[in-house]
Amino acid sequence: MAIAPFAFAADICPAYDRETWRIEKKTRLKVLAEESLVPAGLSADGRKVNSGRWRDPYTNRIHNSPGEIDIDHRVPLKEAHDSGGYAWGAAKRRAYANDLSDPEHLVAVATKVNRGEKNDKDPAEWLPPYKASHAEYARNWVRIKRHWGLTADQEEADKLQELLGSEEVQLPIAPEGCPPQAAPAPKDSCCTVCRTGKACGNSCISRSKTCRKQLECACQE
Repeated sequence: MAIAPFAFAADICPAYDRETWRIEKKTRLKVLAEESLVPAGLSADGRKVNSGRWRDPYTNRIHNSPGEIDIDHRVPLKEAHDSGGYAWGAAKRRAYANDLSDPEHLVAVATKVNRGEKNDKDPAEWLPPYKASHAEYARNWVRIKRHWGLTADQEEADKLQELLGSEEVQLPIAPEGCPPQAAPAPKDSCCTVCRTGKACGNSCISRSKTCRKQLECACQE
């Protein structure tokens, strides 16, 4: 398996907040209408799907009520966040959450399966109950991650390769979540050694003064 090299940028990594990845109501409406096997019935104001017929690709079962259907992100929002999306701005997060350009990015699936089983799991942690869909599931997962420049952790990449066989998985490999913080410099590598006074930030101050800075590049001898 070819693995592209990857290095985290030294960005501050915010905690995942679903509100910053909000899917719009019109996005749900469009996906429900487009994926219904029969013409979807809309409310009088056209803002809600009242009826239709959907095949859940994760179970291969048919559902006749929109109340039984979730709009699932093939690569979940939290997975996208943990795979590099934490560094995106608000506009790109919204674009990802509501992307209709790829028909496999957002899919109509059974609410019970999406919320009760899949949640934010990657393919190493969860696969659809309908086993015949596994290779296609992995293929779509890889394509979406490539398109958005997202990474995969090692277990995820290994599982994808297992599912895709001879097909090449080219995703940058990196641990999920925030990049590790750099370890503090060892004492003998400090750029400022305080032989008198005490260390404070990048400089030395009198021992009688209060330091209100984090210890950075100064240290006591």
